[in-house]
Amino acid sequence: MSSSAPPARFVVAVGSGKGGVGKSTITLNVALALAAKGLAVGILDADIYGPNIPIMMNLARKVHATHWDLAGSPSGRSKKFAPVDKLGLKVMSTGFIVAEDQPITWDANMVQMLVWQLLNRVEWGELDYLMVDLPPGTADVQQMFTGMLPLTGAVIVVTPQDVAHLDAKKAVQMFRS
Repeated sequence: MSSSAPPARFVVAVGSGKGGVGKSTITLNVALALAAKGLAVGILDADIYGPNIPIMMNLARKVHATHWDLAGSPSGRSKKFAPVDKLGLKVMSTGFIVAEDQPITWDANMVQMLVWQLLNRVEWGELDYLMVDLPPGTADVQQMFTGMLPLTGAVIVVTPQDVAHLDAKKAVQMFRS
C-alpha cells in the first residue's frame, strides 16, 4: 500500500498485546466521536481471526464463505470492495467475508492475500480518518498491517493486570520498530 495514496489523511492503528482488552470498543467509539464532529471516518476491522466490529454494529454475516468469495473469479482480480456505510462510518471487515460462527483456518498465504486485499482493494473514498482495529499481539498479521499502512499514530489498549502491561509493552515495541 505504500506505493499508492494513503487511504485517509490520518491512519490510526488500535492494538494491544493480548485479546479481550477492548480494542474494538475503543476503535468504534473513537470513530463514532470523530464522525460526530463531521469528519469522514472509516474502520478497517483487521482482526482477521476475531472480527468483532460487524457484530458490535449489527452487521454480522450469517452465510459461510469460501476462498472464492475472497479471491474473486480469476478475471475479477482487480475487483474493488465497497465498505459498508453505517452510523456515518465506512466499515470493512473479515466479518463481511466469513460467517460469525465460521472459523478462519486459512494458511499463511491466504491470510497474506486477505491482508493485501483489505489494504489495496477497498474503495474508501475521501476519508479524514481510518481507524484500524488490529488483532491482539505482535505476530505476522499485525506486522503485515503496520508495515503496509502509512500509520499516523497508534493507540495501545491495556487492562490493569501485570500480564496485560507486559504484553502491551511488546506491542509498543512493535510499533516503534
